[in-house]
Amino acid sequence: MNNKEKELAHKWLEKILSVDFDGRDIVLEQLKLANMTLSRHYAYVDVEFHFEKDVPLLPWKRGVPISMDALQKNKAPIIFVLHVNESIITALEVCTADSSKLDIYDVELELLEHFVHRKHK
Repeated sequence: MNNKEKELAHKWLEKILSVDFDGRDIVLEQLKLANMTLSRHYAYVDVEFHFEKDVPLLPWKRGVPISMDALQKNKAPIIFVLHVNESIITALEVCTADSSKLDIYDVELELLEHFVHRKHK
């Protein structure tokens, strides 16, 4: 992952994690300990999280605690999905809503809609 990609990934994570959801504090702790890699594909990008040591675990095994749509002015929205497996964040998936080519350097983050899938009880 080069520095520009790392900067983008941090910006995306900051935006998607700007709203509260159950486990958000644990996700933030896990991110502090994560090594990130980025896999680029035609219509999507995966920011994958890898851990070299134990991390605090989320209170559920699998799922998507939060997702976000970034509306674009002249093209399809960009969808961001945070994935959890075995109580640990595994990836931030970023894709175009219409499967068109994703240019990671041309994603507008002004008009955002968050979807909380894990609410506080």
